[in-house]
Amino acid sequence: METNSALIRRQAETSSEERGTETTVAGDALLGAYPGPAARIDAGGMVRAANVAAAPMLAVFGARPGGLAVLAAAIRAAGGPRMQDVSVPGLATATTLEVAMIPVGDDLVLLGRDVSLATNLRAALVDSRQRFKDLVEISSDFAWETSESGGFVFVSPQGALGWSADELLGRPVTDFVVGGPPGTGRSVTATPFSTRAPVEQVELWMRRADGGAACVIVSAVPLVTADGKWRGAGCACRDVTEARARDTALAEARNRARVFAYIVRTIRDEVEPAAMLAAAAAAIARALGAPGCRIWRRTEAGEFQPAAECGAAPMTDLDPLRFGSADNEEKLVEWHDSNSQFAAALTRYRRTVNGAICLWRPGDRGQWSDTDRALLNDLAGQLGIAQAQIAQHEALAALAHTDGLTGLLNRRSFVVELERQLAHAARSGRPGAVVYVDLDNFKPVNDRLGHQRGDEVLRMLAQRLRGESRVGDLVSRLGGDEFAMWLTDTDGNGAIRKAQSLIRLADALAPYGAGSDRPLGLSVGVAVYLPSEPETAAELLARADAAMYAAKHGGKGRYAIAEGAKESKA
Repeated sequence: METNSALIRRQAETSSEERGTETTVAGDALLGAYPGPAARIDAGGMVRAANVAAAPMLAVFGARPGGLAVLAAAIRAAGGPRMQDVSVPGLATATTLEVAMIPVGDDLVLLGRDVSLATNLRAALVDSRQRFKDLVEISSDFAWETSESGGFVFVSPQGALGWSADELLGRPVTDFVVGGPPGTGRSVTATPFSTRAPVEQVELWMRRADGGAACVIVSAVPLVTADGKWRGAGCACRDVTEARARDTALAEARNRARVFAYIVRTIRDEVEPAAMLAAAAAAIARALGAPGCRIWRRTEAGEFQPAAECGAAPMTDLDPLRFGSADNEEKLVEWHDSNSQFAAALTRYRRTVNGAICLWRPGDRGQWSDTDRALLNDLAGQLGIAQAQIAQHEALAALAHTDGLTGLLNRRSFVVELERQLAHAARSGRPGAVVYVDLDNFKPVNDRLGHQRGDEVLRMLAQRLRGESRVGDLVSRLGGDEFAMWLTDTDGNGAIRKAQSLIRLADALAPYGAGSDRPLGLSVGVAVYLPSEPETAAELLARADAAMYAAKHGGKGRYAIAEGAKESKA
């Protein structure tokens, strides 16, 4: 079946022969001479005349609903010529024809003109303008132009930095340029807004509509008239405030991490608790540029005791209780007096306050910075851990040197300390004495009343012995129900008085006994140390032990005095 396009082409080629009497020679000559597609159709849509170039154009119109007949009717109804762009398919690319549709009597003349180049150029221009607009919007947040006088004469429609375009137009640039970052006090004498040469990526701080400062990156070119006279500058800007803030925060965080790591290493390099806290105080003061730092430890009773200090404390109240409490989660406290600025914090471990830290520096240095505050908070947390480690270390040391039940020195530690006391006594020429204490009838307490009652007896006796001791004396549980005391600067008479006082403790112990048949009491042995008769701690303790057994064999509940060191060795 012959297609519309082929039928129209055949009609166009044979129309002159079939309708020779209806087509004038002049009309055929006109259509044939036309440089573009040309054709004449009648009211019924039949092609009366056409040149060869018209076939593609007629095929496009003929392929539309109703074909050429509908087109002819529409133009006659319009009452005059019409123009229409038509895309005609080609071998490589489509051709755009601008078709003039002119009614001539009952016929319709179609004259086409190739406008493909102009159409493509126009489309390319529109596309390039859109791409340029997109590029500008991507590469900058806003743009403006300035005049010779330094005022804004053009501003991007969206405005800038919270200002609307109307609020900026006509105002001088100097109203908005603040120079360097806030707080630096830097000023700017020349800006890209008055440049005489192209500049790129200049960083500048400007004032926002809300009063804050914004960091902008400016690229600018000078604007000149046709005769080369400078008339201002054109600028494109990007607001990089958030990026700069992130960079600054990251740099501060890295620096804080380095300082924190340095202080932690300094603390961990020390073994002794006192040296550890002293090193911490000095390192923290250096890190925060403070001339002084004090660290407190909190005792089990809840009291704060100074543990380390770097630099002389100013004349002010440094009571850690003002820094907060266990229930107060505020981590940092700041205050000042007429001469100094202070920053302090409680130290915690597992939410329990175990100490405090305070720094001070001259008042003319101004307030502590956010970086100082963050670092001090971090250090307070680390110091809380260090305080807990020190407490654990001391607890372990105490377990190694003391009796777990009574808290008195254990035998080993007593002997070591006794050796030191004897060496001191030998140098000073001062006498001393060892008092050996053993409970009478203690075994029945455990057998009849249980070991819990026995432990109560031992703890009570330990407490009483502490009460009988003085500063410089030593008190020990040697093991089982045997105890010993070293009485410093004590001669024989003083040792006897102490033994008599200890024997009287039997009245307090009696209610804890196992019964009247086995009364609870004490036997005491005394050995006096004389610098003129040197002996070891073991020898002195053995003499006191022998005296205690002598007292026990003599009837219990009494004391005995050991023979002298010379006699015991004889």
